[in-house]
Amino acid sequence: MDVTVEDIYEEEEAKVVVNYDHPVFNDSSSGNGTMTQFHNISASIIQSLQDYIALLKQENERLKEELKTPKGRR
Repeated sequence: MDVTVEDIYEEEEAKVVVNYDHPVFNDSSSGNGTMTQFHNISASIIQSLQDYIALLKQENERLKEELKTPKGRR
């Protein structure tokens, strides 16, 4: 066969599905190659992660603005 691995390789990514009634983490890397395993995550953990992500986004924006400010005015 004259086919390279790059031509046929499809990378699988882990996905997070937020369903507050039944939160589930779909981690295809924890399966055995053909079977996907699902792990329950509590809604409070998901909320904490979302809050932390929002905080990190705010910090990133603050740091971007700081980088735009000339050094003498900081």
